Amino acid sequence: MATETARSPVDSRQVQGRRKLRFGSFDEVLADAAGLHETPHRQIGNWTLGMVLKHLGNGMIGSVDGKPFPVNRKMKLLGPLVLRPYLLYVRFPSGFKLPRRAAEVLVPSTDVPYDEGLAQFHAGLARMAETDQRIAHPVIGRLNAAQWNRFHLRHAELHLSFLVPEDAR
Repeated sequence: MATETARSPVDSRQVQGRRKLRFGSFDEVLADAAGLHETPHRQIGNWTLGMVLKHLGNGMIGSVDGKPFPVNRKMKLLGPLVLRPYLLYVRFPSGFKLPRRAAEVLVPSTDVPYDEGLAQFHAGLARMAETDQRIAHPVIGRLNAAQWNRFHLRHAELHLSFLVPEDAR
């Protein structure tokens, strides 16, 4: 069983020792999560495995059914040109703070058991499999279903990188 403890919040931009992950499919994300759950690991960020999985599932459902949160004009103009290629093909930066209204929907407010987080992740996968319809991302603009999938894989890499197997020292 995994080892996770409550901690004081950390500035995730400053965290050292994160894993370098690159997922090519959601099956790889699920395998990584299962491996973390089944073996002891360290939480070097702010979220437990259950919280990460619930957040990722919420994001997937939101990409189909959500309502974009408002962003400033500069971000709306630069996002598709500058951030889209980076987020889809390189990686997500750590330390980004969601706007309050988005965080209320996407971010778990308390710890989440692994099984609950995993169920929400599966719900997100199921919702995305039901339709190719996707909302426009509030910052990086319109994405098709394949681009949204790439976005979700990069997003998973970010959050799961803060959970490190004990044997990875």
